[in-house]
Amino acid sequence: MQHSLSDTTQPEGRQFRRHVIRGEAKIEPLNEKSPLGQIQDVTLLDISRTGVKLQINQSLELDSTWRLRIIMKDQAVGTVPVLIRYCQSVKDGVYEVGGQIMIEPYILTILDVPQPELTQDDQVFFCGPETASANPLAE
Repeated sequence: MQHSLSDTTQPEGRQFRRHVIRGEAKIEPLNEKSPLGQIQDVTLLDISRTGVKLQINQSLELDSTWRLRIIMKDQAVGTVPVLIRYCQSVKDGVYEVGGQIMIEPYILTILDVPQPELTQDDQVFFCGPETASANPLAE
């Protein structure tokens, strides 16, 4: 994995600095019934405390949820759930994908966070995008 402390950017409107990384990662859908149920290889382009930018050879649906495994020296060094925020084609068969790093829903449950108090993004994890958008209590 290539990384340099000088390879950071913090564009206006971003809460945390992005670190440019060229690394190996794998993603799999959190929804086990997804037609894209297999693990996909991706390239990790950049990362911050709250998000990632990936390069992948297929389009990913907006608001879909995935588990990202970050690989270093052939070992998974971290696994985080991500919510897809954007996906754009950069050339034939290559897409750049932006994902928001999410907290695992089971952690919120363990902490007794009442479901009506969850944010819209948390609702997507618990209920799926269709149910979350119909929940008037989610903001």
